Amino acid sequence: MSFKENLVRGRSQLIFIAGLLSASVVILAVDDVSESLRAAPAGTPSAQAPAVMAKADSVSEKIAAIEPMKLAALRPLTEKEMTQAKIAWRYFQNNTDKNTLLVNAANNYPSTTIWDTGSYLIGLISAYRLGIIEDVEFHGRLNGALVSLDTMELFEGRLPNKAYDVRTLKMSTYANKPDPRGLGWSALDVAHFLVPMSYIMRNYPEHAKDVRKLLTKWDLAALVQEGDMFGTAVRDDKTVFRQEGRVGYEQYGAKAMMLFGLDAVDAAKAERNLTFQMVGDVAVPVDDRKLGNGSASFATSEPYVLDGLDFGFDSTSLRLASNVYRAQEQRYRDTGQFTAVSEGHISVKPYFTYSTVWGGGDPWAVMRLDGSRMDELRSISTKAAFGWDALFGTDYTKALVASLDDLADPEKGWMEGRFEADGSPNGSLSCNTNAIILASLAYKQFGPLMRHQMGS
Repeated sequence: MSFKENLVRGRSQLIFIAGLLSASVVILAVDDVSESLRAAPAGTPSAQAPAVMAKADSVSEKIAAIEPMKLAALRPLTEKEMTQAKIAWRYFQNNTDKNTLLVNAANNYPSTTIWDTGSYLIGLISAYRLGIIEDVEFHGRLNGALVSLDTMELFEGRLPNKAYDVRTLKMSTYANKPDPRGLGWSALDVAHFLVPMSYIMRNYPEHAKDVRKLLTKWDLAALVQEGDMFGTAVRDDKTVFRQEGRVGYEQYGAKAMMLFGLDAVDAAKAERNLTFQMVGDVAVPVDDRKLGNGSASFATSEPYVLDGLDFGFDSTSLRLASNVYRAQEQRYRDTGQFTAVSEGHISVKPYFTYSTVWGGGDPWAVMRLDGSRMDELRSISTKAAFGWDALFGTDYTKALVASLDDLADPEKGWMEGRFEADGSPNGSLSCNTNAIILASLAYKQFGPLMRHQMGS
């Protein structure tokens, strides 16, 4: 066998080691970036940035031309913020199955995904760090969830299915009907779940063995191929693989996978598939690839908010996030309409949409993954508002969060948002939104989740 062939064969082993090392470097590096920018002088975005970007020849130069936002200073929560966090925790008190100790993805709807389970665990960790729950409840919930996860069915015996019945742990359709064949797995969903798994292993050693036992059963290596993330779907009863992730989501997922030594190094590079679309006078980062249905990719708040809350920004993700945020603040300044867009549940059909800064070829599009448009359902996202406020803490984000005060139900949790068209509440309640609110409030006091993992 030639030297070259040996190198190719050894790629996965070399990448496993390199991934572990680079993951540690990434976390330490984003910590340095975060702290230096917290200490940076306050200021408004440079008005020259769009002109500088227009002159830049390469994508890397365009990214470098974006002035990074200053990060909010860390501080203890106010009494009002602690109340906000307790209201978010109420969702989980109401929606935990008493037998499996897993949580409904939406209020009173006994279905979940591995993404939502990851969100629940981050919410649980956040509630514990904030002192909302005590040791007994935290460790009891965590132990019960890990035991249940260890016993649930896997798609083709390899990785978690895209949906489960919370009560039975059986694979289901998105309509929560039993589905013995399964829908396939989502690489991005699993990646999000790996974030709390990594945190738990490093901070709660009494649960580390259960995490290792669980993940040993999962074929994590199947999530990546030649540096890219791949999920599966079932078509004509056959399992088909397809690349997952677009700019923002892809880099967030890659960071999570690299924590476990997976070869997601290429997926971590936003520059590979990055273009910019002008929304007003802000250059918004958008993936230059199409979605699976052939429609244009989109940019929205969630992956950037999660990247900042969970990992802390690196120099590239901070610049990209800064312009995704700036476009939303600028829309408010231009129109007087509070703007915070993200994916999420809505209280009317089709019940889940992607509200974007740019999508489907237009600014402020509201769409589904099949490319269909429903801009009349644009809403102000509660989780995006809390996330941006935790990360940047501007006068605008403070006013934005305050404008949503009436969406807090002390008996149920935080609603998803408010419809722009008539100002009525988007009354859906979800695991993901209430988890992000908890994570955002924990960030205000402690900083990025994974920085704490490194011993700070």
